[in-house]
Amino acid sequence: MINKKLSTGLITAIVLFLLFTSTFTVLASSPRTVYGKLYIDGELAPNGTTVKLVFESQEITNNTYENGNYVMNFLEDNYMVGTFSVCYQSLWYTTNPPTVELGDENELFYNVDLYVTTIPQENNPPDKPALVSPDDGSTVVSSDSATLEVEVTDPDDNQMDVFFYDDFDDTLIGTVANVASGNSAQILWLGLGANTTYNWYAVANDSQLETKSDTWSFNTSEAKNENPEVCILKPAKGVYLFNRKILPRFIRLTLIIGRITVIANATDDKGIERVEFYINGKLKGNDTTEPYTYNWTWERPRLVHIFVLKVIAYDTEGATAEDSMIVRKFL
Repeated sequence: MINKKLSTGLITAIVLFLLFTSTFTVLASSPRTVYGKLYIDGELAPNGTTVKLVFESQEITNNTYENGNYVMNFLEDNYMVGTFSVCYQSLWYTTNPPTVELGDENELFYNVDLYVTTIPQENNPPDKPALVSPDDGSTVVSSDSATLEVEVTDPDDNQMDVFFYDDFDDTLIGTVANVASGNSAQILWLGLGANTTYNWYAVANDSQLETKSDTWSFNTSEAKNENPEVCILKPAKGVYLFNRKILPRFIRLTLIIGRITVIANATDDKGIERVEFYINGKLKGNDTTEPYTYNWTWERPRLVHIFVLKVIAYDTEGATAEDSMIVRKFL
């Protein structure tokens, strides 16, 4: 009885020793298992590298890849001399050496080291940038700037830098970096003039190759004339006696006793042509030079001495602006 137990234990120990010291120490989880190391361009592949192995058109599924060793289950029952193919990063390669002996069907595993030499993928140039805006031949409302936008695509899905150029002298307008394929790039073209035609184009560059777009054009409209600005500087809130302010603001309406010089301030980028002065809706005078003034003198006595003082400024292109206030005036 004792000898039998010793014999059984010795056999078990030998089997365990062989399993842990052999390079073929892998327990198969399906009929057969392929085991070995994976080399990419002569270097041991890092953990987590994804490959697909096919032998005689029968796929072997990837189970584990750790510490430089892959373990793949072979799902085909037919074992013979054949060729492995490896799919790595969506490209197919033949192993080196290309032919391996799998052995007979009594083996549980096969030791096969895979050597994959990558083939640099051919880089295709980006597609021609497509116009988004402004429409070719259109008129841009703003006279001093325009937003240029193109859509760019790359057959290899590479990111691209997009360059915008003035077609007149090929000067660079601006650059948008790292644009993903299928996205658009836009840039603001500043410093444009009114009533002018501009031609431009874009270039998509994937860091190796580049493609130039068609040339497009747009027109700028006439510059929009902004209204001038005008305000009454004098009188302000308070009490005036014969053109001098004697009391600060403390009453609801400005009080004017005797004559006063009304002063208005007017500005415009096109220039001020004139400033008109109105009392109760009637034009009393105008001035064409700074400071814009009107001498408001005697008013006939009345029971209610309330007046609406208004000024209207005109720029050199006819645009206007106005300011007004209500005052009380005696004499």
